[in-house]
Amino acid sequence: MVGYILLYSLFTASLRFPHQWLTYGTQILYSLLMFVHFFTFMAAQWSIKFRVFVGYNFVSTDRANSPSASVSAPASSSASASLSSPSDLFAFVSHTTSSTGVGDVVPVSFGVSPEALLALDPSSSDSTNNNYAKCLQFEFQKIRFYFSTSSNTFQRVQSLTNKTKALVQMTKGLHTESKINHSLYIFGDNKKKVPLPAFSVLLFSQFIAPFFIFQVFCCCLWCMDEYWMYSIFTLGMLMLLEGIVAFQRLKSLERLRSTMAPSRPVFVYRQYQWVKILSDELVVGDLLSLTDGSSASTPQNKYARYQQQQQQQQQQEVQGQAQIQVPCDMILLRGSAVLNEAMLTGESTPQLKEGVEATYPDLNSAAPLEIDLEDGSHMKNVIFGGTVLVDYKNAATPASSTSPSPSPPDGGCLCSVIRTGFETQQGQLLRTMAFVSKETSVNTVDTFIFILLLLCFAISSSSLVLRDGLKDDSRNRFKLLLHCIMIVTSVVPPELPMELSLAVTNSMKQLMMKSIFCTEPFRIPLGGKIDTCCFDKTGTLTSDEMVVLGVVIPNLNSNTNTNFDIVDPTSPQVPKSTVRVLAACHALATRQNNSKEVIGNPLEKAVLTAVNWELTKSSQISPIEATFSPILIHHRFSFESKLKRMSVISSDENSPQLLTLLTKGAPEVMKPLYDPNSLPADFDAVSMHHMSKGRRVLCMGWKELQAIDVASALATGRVELETNLNFAGFIVLNCPIKKDTVSVIKELKASSHECVMITGDAILTAAEVARKVNIVSSDPASTWELLVDENSGEISEWRTMNHSSEDGSAVRTMPYTHEATHESVLTNMRLKGNEFCMTGDALVAVAKLAAETAKISLHTDIDEKNILLFPAILDKLKQLVPHVSVFARHAPRQKEAVIAALNKAGRFTMMCGDGTNDVGALKQAHVGISLISVPEIEKKKRQAEAGIKKIQKAARKEEKIARKVAENGNSVVVVKGKSKSKSKSSSAANESSLKSLLKEVKDADSMIDSVELGDASVASPFTSRGTSIVCCKYVILQGRCTLVTMMQIYRIIGVNCLTAALTLSKLTILGVKQGDFQMLVVGVAVACLFYLLSLAQPLETLAPIKPPSSVLTFHAFCSISSQFAVHLLSMMTVTNLALPYLNPEDPSIIPDGPFNPNVLNTATMLINFTVTCNAFLVNYRGNPFMQSLSDHKWLKRAFIGLALLLVLCITEAFPPLNQLLQLSTLEQDLRYSILVICFLDTAAVWVLEQMLVTLL
Repeated sequence: MVGYILLYSLFTASLRFPHQWLTYGTQILYSLLMFVHFFTFMAAQWSIKFRVFVGYNFVSTDRANSPSASVSAPASSSASASLSSPSDLFAFVSHTTSSTGVGDVVPVSFGVSPEALLALDPSSSDSTNNNYAKCLQFEFQKIRFYFSTSSNTFQRVQSLTNKTKALVQMTKGLHTESKINHSLYIFGDNKKKVPLPAFSVLLFSQFIAPFFIFQVFCCCLWCMDEYWMYSIFTLGMLMLLEGIVAFQRLKSLERLRSTMAPSRPVFVYRQYQWVKILSDELVVGDLLSLTDGSSASTPQNKYARYQQQQQQQQQQEVQGQAQIQVPCDMILLRGSAVLNEAMLTGESTPQLKEGVEATYPDLNSAAPLEIDLEDGSHMKNVIFGGTVLVDYKNAATPASSTSPSPSPPDGGCLCSVIRTGFETQQGQLLRTMAFVSKETSVNTVDTFIFILLLLCFAISSSSLVLRDGLKDDSRNRFKLLLHCIMIVTSVVPPELPMELSLAVTNSMKQLMMKSIFCTEPFRIPLGGKIDTCCFDKTGTLTSDEMVVLGVVIPNLNSNTNTNFDIVDPTSPQVPKSTVRVLAACHALATRQNNSKEVIGNPLEKAVLTAVNWELTKSSQISPIEATFSPILIHHRFSFESKLKRMSVISSDENSPQLLTLLTKGAPEVMKPLYDPNSLPADFDAVSMHHMSKGRRVLCMGWKELQAIDVASALATGRVELETNLNFAGFIVLNCPIKKDTVSVIKELKASSHECVMITGDAILTAAEVARKVNIVSSDPASTWELLVDENSGEISEWRTMNHSSEDGSAVRTMPYTHEATHESVLTNMRLKGNEFCMTGDALVAVAKLAAETAKISLHTDIDEKNILLFPAILDKLKQLVPHVSVFARHAPRQKEAVIAALNKAGRFTMMCGDGTNDVGALKQAHVGISLISVPEIEKKKRQAEAGIKKIQKAARKEEKIARKVAENGNSVVVVKGKSKSKSKSSSAANESSLKSLLKEVKDADSMIDSVELGDASVASPFTSRGTSIVCCKYVILQGRCTLVTMMQIYRIIGVNCLTAALTLSKLTILGVKQGDFQMLVVGVAVACLFYLLSLAQPLETLAPIKPPSSVLTFHAFCSISSQFAVHLLSMMTVTNLALPYLNPEDPSIIPDGPFNPNVLNTATMLINFTVTCNAFLVNYRGNPFMQSLSDHKWLKRAFIGLALLLVLCITEAFPPLNQLLQLSTLEQDLRYSILVICFLDTAAVWVLEQMLVTLL
């Protein structure tokens, strides 16, 4: 207020007492005031922190339990609030800790505490008591937070669902109306409507961006200097592009909304009865019947029934068959279900889910059921929303069960809802895609430093203009100030974001042409910086399809030689006990409506096929040939990543009372479970022998159970059952290496990329496969494994991996130390050709040792699950991880930790994988690429390609024979005639077979293209529809091309901005200006050249050198400086040549006057146009990162066309063109002098740039 009074007084004084400086001072102060107001408003739009700083007050949270108290606290370590009354509460969520990277200020309400409601007595039905404890709450991006008095911070409401519950409590459902209302109040309903903003809102957000405001400001400056056409063209183009961006954003949100399945009726158990509700009305705690809807009641209304039938028919026509999406996240309590989780994981193999009652049969129903939703070992009991229900089987309520809920009326699986709405796994991915900022950012340190350097030059140029103009009292001070500001703003290119976005957008199109889809465009240039490429093994480097090589039967005779022989599973030599394990120890299932179709793990399907048995029912396996009695499966102990084994309780159909336990698992975990008397002496030698050849090895075991029934056996417990097993042999499998794997890895390593394998397979298998694909180049005697003591779990030593080798080489060991000097030891050994491998257990052991060294105690926030990602631990892991080439037996969290450690070490990482186990690592990497894994289609395509090669080989052989026959001449005419007839028929048959096989390959490719990309694949930065890692090469090639293009843009803008500032300064001092139409023509030419520049395509092969990743390099500095020096000399020469031809009394050189063509501005325009074109021509890099200028036909034609245009203008060969461009007539000697200078300028900067490229 005081400031306004002073300004008003100053304004009044300037009117009553006119004075030049008083008037100027008043105008400047009013201008500054308007600028401060405008900048404050816009800064509050650009920066959440600034908005909070100027508009809110931070207050304490010490009285958070009172509705009238002042409160402020971080929300999940990043949210704060300020208030003077409950309605004045706002929470500040910082972008640095927001899961989507976007912050905001949101209103805060005061309501009943969720913790207080959950703490109520479950038997209580009171819904009228208003004396509940209250707390602060707010919603941010569809996620609800509440203020927890126990932690004194805002917590996500979702955290309350992670609390353990008793099984008997979960099977009750919501038995009172108050419980339903409380759950709805705390967790919300199951609606997942993606917010769809209006187009005007999106457009406004584009218009208030900092660079767009600057662009408008620059256009206004040019308008004030009478450059109307140029300004309107520039502003119109900018608004059009911003409108297109907003429209594309709106369309992407609409597509995202369309992916959500509509609500459907489901049965829930509420208030002790089954009722039907819509799926979007589900709440946490509901007991749900999960079915495919086939038994749902039809609508009574005829029109509604007809409409439903039409919708189902349309859906089946579009999708081939109706797909039932799971409505929310839930725990499967009873029954089993098969789900396609490709929507979340990108893995097409259906996953079998089992009920808690079956998984934990010995669990006391009143005991707390601890299921960690983040732990992979519990995923078999959790069904995620958005996944597709392939098949399901209900299970009757066990007689011994204390479950209060009856079986579902529609025969579905019994499930308990644990997360709804945007808190589900699918909802969180939708949030990320709906709210994350997807703009290509130019706010990098390099960009600001680069612009700052240009700004320094512009300020010095404008200061000379200002100093010269102030000496002339006839100069208009406003025009003088306007020109000075224009000179300064000319070096801050307003079109920079647009040009960078254009380069990235065209790169996205190039990747889409190769069936690679990108959802985070700013990561494309990061692909050019990649130096470490990490790969999963199964499904990525090798196929998901397993090939059963056979079994190694037990050799109990210790006096005989070691038995490495592999026997066919159908051979009579294979014991019956081994056949039973092969046939029945699996988690395969059949569809309810189609018992022929087997669903499950490709490995288990391959084993079942190899042993020549079939799955007649989900719990019954029969031999195809009647050599054995069918086997019944009574119970499955599913595979767990921690246990690394699975078991089934089975019996023969003829004697169901004789129960047998069948088990299979990893050799290292199975060995302690065997009866010592049944364990062969060559157990380790055989398993290591086959694993060292890159094969996958599983151990089999069995034992007869003494229990009289299944219930008694289950009461014994899994741990007790899986002891004293009889050894049944080894299963030996092989994963075929994919077609392009070896060549791509070889090319990546030749182009300065380090390749790493991160897999869950055994370390010997992983190391040998890595050796076959050239990730590891050392032999086993020079490949080191980090050992872990089995008893203590601590690191013991490094040991070479030739202990299973047959060459008799000595095994070497080396101590492991946690000192910094150990890193230099590993570095020196790698230089000598040694390679290093480690398991996930070794990674955890190193982390624990680092925690002890750093004196980090393991507590609730830092436990064995998240210790690997703790910053202090990563500081230690980064010293070891970059030296390791193979990471084996790694769980999902450990894979993620490896990528995080590599990032911490300063590496730019790429992770390529597929499936659930790789999602965390894909998100942690700078560039994550998820592959579509379809084993059946891959097998079909590979068999067809093999058949094509066979036919082509036979054709070449026949052609060779025909040439030999022709060389023998007439002596074999008869034979030749016969051979001709045979060859014709053979050729026709081969041609028919070849067409058929080519059609199969085409069909396989189209089937891969038709596989729907899952949300997790879309949420990961890149997704490839191909099944080969050749997509990694394409992403790097395109990334390098984009990165080089962006560096070219920086350099071109740098040269053009410097010359523009010089031109404006020189013309302003001399009192002349350029024409509006001239500026428009130059602007159009520059826009076209930038567009064509962004269309440059990468080369087909990777260059051995890396592209520059920053514009602040010595080469870039020398290049820009040398080009500007040449251009400066050319422009000064042309100006000095033109000045003698300029009449001092010419009215066109009146300072601050209107534009009139004269010799000086014509000569300046011609040389300036030459310099602008030369900036593009010289800075186009071409080989070895993108196509050369001769191959870039459109850009080459553009340069030729602009050169011809320039020659026509200089020589005045076509006078109407000069008149159109507002060019003055030049003397002949001046014309040719300018033509020579333009040619010399082009030649000089070209030669200098080529010399710099060669030298630097």
